[in-house]
Amino acid sequence: MPQNDNYTLVDLPEGLRRQFEKAGQRLWRVETTTAVCGVAASLLFSVLAVFMSDRLWATPVWLRVFIFLCGLGGATAAILAWARHWVWRRRDMRALATLVQKKYRRLGDRLLGIGSEIWSAPAVPIQHAAAVAFGEPPEISERIAQSRSLHAAVARAVASACQSAGLLVPQPEAAFYVYPDFEPWRDGLARRFGVSTGAALAGLLLDRYGASTLPASAFGARPAALQLRLATGLLYGDTDEQRQAALLAADPLTLPWIAASLDRLAEILADCA
Repeated sequence: MPQNDNYTLVDLPEGLRRQFEKAGQRLWRVETTTAVCGVAASLLFSVLAVFMSDRLWATPVWLRVFIFLCGLGGATAAILAWARHWVWRRRDMRALATLVQKKYRRLGDRLLGIGSEIWSAPAVPIQHAAAVAFGEPPEISERIAQSRSLHAAVARAVASACQSAGLLVPQPEAAFYVYPDFEPWRDGLARRFGVSTGAALAGLLLDRYGASTLPASAFGARPAALQLRLATGLLYGDTDEQRQAALLAADPLTLPWIAASLDRLAEILADCA
């Protein structure tokens, strides 16, 4: 029986795994035998049909060809049906367990019961990677510390720019985003741009300045709240090289692309004020 690659992704108890493999082998033998019989029956049918037709009358060439093509078509269909399940799109463990359950109820129930818990878990390679990470090797711990330092520096700089412009901003402490409140500018925004909701404010920043934000109403706040969620991750750089340089920099705010982004933020806020 062809080995299914998905078998290696799930660790079953040894006894259950052996039962499952035996059942899968039996299924493979049955379907292979069925396919072979289907091929033989189709070809035999075409031969017998031509033979009987010749006994009754002079079979036209076109009919003889048609009968042989029908037999060949049936044989091809049997081969393709077998190959679909065992060559091109081999059944995964869940599909095989469902088939096993139809004939071997108890074994199928055990497989599906265990599989429902295992298949909902992360793949084995991901589990191994997580185990390594939870061991806190020095290189991962160093990378986390560098990432934390970079994010803290940029998030605080963005919050500081918003505060300097006159917005209400909670000081970033452990959050991933910055949440400025444009409430002090409500009258001016309504008068100049007709903005009175968070969604309208986010639309203004996107249409007028190309700045993508999310209104607080998307997270359950009242629609009239002029609060936005700002993501600072895109300020780290546009390329892998820039992001790596930002990660390793002692003062990432001095890097040209980060400094330019902060200057652009200040310009947008100054124009909206």
